[in-house]
Amino acid sequence: MEIRRLNNSRWGLMAFMAVLACSSAIALTACGGGSSTGSGTSSEGASGETTSGSSGGAGGSGSTEGLKVGMFMATPTNNYVVSLEDAAKAKAAEYGMDLTIIGSNFDVQEQVNQMQLAQQRDQFEYWIVAAISGDQECGAVKAAIAAGIPVYILTGEICGTDGSDYGALGFAGVQTPEAYEEWAEYILGENEPQEFAVVTGPAENDNTRYAEEAFAKAEEKHPGFDNAGIQNTDYTTGKAFQVTQDILQSHPNLGFIASNYAGMTAGVIQAVKAAGKIGKVKIYDLLGDKTITKAIEKGEVAATLPGLPASEAEHAIESVAKAAEGEKVEPSYNPLVELKIKGGPFVTKANVAEFEPQY
Repeated sequence: MEIRRLNNSRWGLMAFMAVLACSSAIALTACGGGSSTGSGTSSEGASGETTSGSSGGAGGSGSTEGLKVGMFMATPTNNYVVSLEDAAKAKAAEYGMDLTIIGSNFDVQEQVNQMQLAQQRDQFEYWIVAAISGDQECGAVKAAIAAGIPVYILTGEICGTDGSDYGALGFAGVQTPEAYEEWAEYILGENEPQEFAVVTGPAENDNTRYAEEAFAKAEEKHPGFDNAGIQNTDYTTGKAFQVTQDILQSHPNLGFIASNYAGMTAGVIQAVKAAGKIGKVKIYDLLGDKTITKAIEKGEVAATLPGLPASEAEHAIESVAKAAEGEKVEPSYNPLVELKIKGGPFVTKANVAEFEPQY
């Protein structure tokens, strides 16, 4: 069993060179180091064992010991990603897998290059992909599946779906468009029409688009609300503090702020406190952690739709193990379904004592 992390910049350079070389070559087959054989057909994996790209894991090698798994992630710059990676490492160790985590520093093109390089070098028998932009990385993921690489989708959709329609091994995640719609509907549904703001991550991140679309849809159902705008950040507490200070100053009548990541919500809380508006400006969170549950207990945050990164990562590794052993893989999994709290899945002051945060 071996678990390692590959250096972002080194992999980024290697990927760029590989893609450049591939684009300048004259070939009858697609760039990727092998013929494209279509989803569901078999190819030879990095260790020489036969693997299958079909959903459900048919054709598994029968063993997880030494199984080469590549996990394509952003970068562990926030606690959610750290928790995902830690849980994946622990679960992979239980199965004796050879897990490699490849970070991309929230750079979409770098992540695409990394996947293309991995496919070209036939480096991993299974992939787990937590895409930064599911739309922009759709082609790279579909190309891998077409080449016979089993790909498991983690945290968010790719190509606008959970992957079941194009042969992905499976999906585990909380952050789907439907979850965002439920979140926005909940928030607007329990408030009277008023001015509000939404704090999100980078503009190119799918979750930012999910938030924009979800609140626009909820506003159609609940007319009279005034969205002061989407406030983009880099997912850090400091940047969220800054943009919240700015929006509170420019919109003094703001009624509530919705933040789609717990690390950012901590910055929102600090800014609202500094403005003396705790209790006057309500705060809503997504992906709640230990800090947010404490803030809910104090009355600083009204509610959260919690994040369950450990459950997501563990399920992904378990699914890869099942596929390798020739067992059926659950096509789509949302850990919030298993969250058994009164009034859930939203965590509020009324039920926070029942909820155990995962990070």
